[in-house]
Amino acid sequence: MTLKIYGIPRSRATRTLWMAHELGIPFDLIEVAPGAGGSRKPEFLRLNPNGQVPFIDDDGLILWESMAINLYLAKKHGAPIGPGNLAEDGQMTMWSFWSVNEIEPHASTVLYNTAERPEAERSTAALTAALNALSAPLMVLEKRLQEGSGYLVGRRFTVADLNVISCLFYLRFAPQALAGKPVIRAWYDGAMARPANRSAFALRCSALTLALLLAGLGPNDRFIHRPQQSKRPRDPHWGSRGLLVAGTRNHLYRTTVTALSRR
Repeated sequence: MTLKIYGIPRSRATRTLWMAHELGIPFDLIEVAPGAGGSRKPEFLRLNPNGQVPFIDDDGLILWESMAINLYLAKKHGAPIGPGNLAEDGQMTMWSFWSVNEIEPHASTVLYNTAERPEAERSTAALTAALNALSAPLMVLEKRLQEGSGYLVGRRFTVADLNVISCLFYLRFAPQALAGKPVIRAWYDGAMARPANRSAFALRCSALTLALLLAGLGPNDRFIHRPQQSKRPRDPHWGSRGLLVAGTRNHLYRTTVTALSRR
């Protein structure tokens, strides 16, 4: 049975979508938004009583929590991204838990106070405190990457790297957080450029893609999308407030629609 991933791309479900693309496994994305209109509906609370996304149904096995899902998929499907032995399994689990405890809470605060909240609701004090709290764990990460030839476990890209980078993604509007940490910066940029990452993150702008496909553009007609002015900072990953802004219909079809239909 095809893996079912419940969630929306603009949530932690992106982590699981990235993992599925790294593994090259077929999946169905069932778009369920967080909240009363989505994940807290009775039919979804039966699958995840926490009312959060993502969660998966893998041939009847229901799992929630994005890190646990990714660790499970990596171990089930093997390949270089998963553990090769018990020691690697322990290390990959350790770094995943570490990122949830040491990075994600502070990185989330940084994101809220640089981009997610309206400017009037942002707290400079909370932002400064979060950046200060990240200083020590980021130095731990920098040192580990230096020792591990640019990776966390086994001197190769694994689920540990994917999970930790998924938390560091929240720092994308605060480049000062990684200032003076060249190894982290190179590792992060390399991971975000991986084809599987690009396929997964293309889903975050699938609504734009659908609009373009329905607009009657020829297959190779070029376009430029100019988003409305917003006070939200420019997203450094996508180039313009989270949306891919130029290309051709065929290019977007290959990168985004293929990602949506990879079954």
